[in-house]
Amino acid sequence: MSHLVTDPATHPDAASCDLPERRAGAAPERLLVDVDSEQQAARLRLVAAGLALASGVWLVWVAQPLWLRGVGVVACAFAALWARRNVKQAAAHAAQPEAYLELGEDHLALVDGPSTRSLPLASIAAVELDDDRLVVVLRLHGGEPWLLEPRYRGIGLRELAQRVHRAVQAQREGASR
Repeated sequence: MSHLVTDPATHPDAASCDLPERRAGAAPERLLVDVDSEQQAARLRLVAAGLALASGVWLVWVAQPLWLRGVGVVACAFAALWARRNVKQAAAHAAQPEAYLELGEDHLALVDGPSTRSLPLASIAAVELDDDRLVVVLRLHGGEPWLLEPRYRGIGLRELAQRVHRAVQAQREGASR
């Protein structure tokens, strides 16, 4: 079952993430993507693909029933495609100029290389934690929810949720004045 918390500050682990209050007129906060962690994950996937390839080759080499050799061929093809995909992703991450999440005074922007997705903070109805999927869910007024993964340098899931929640709260307080 998914554990959703509408206000991240009420989460049991919230005490470990004391953040300063956002000030009106402050410069947008940029949370940079942790490229090192993403590269390490890509290396682990590449190692797994190598192990799957070795297992497939072994099955083709020593398996007696013909159908088991077919399984080995399929495993080799799958592992080769998986390795190729990981190498392409690693090259794309290395070539990306910048990837970050920007929390502005009135907007939230996801910048991932040349593509940018922007969202006015006023359109966010709720900021929720989904502990099962390990994502921050942004419920929107009349739209599909946005999912934010905790992939930013030095920031975990709960702190990410708190920062977005505080940005939304600061925007609401600024709009009510």
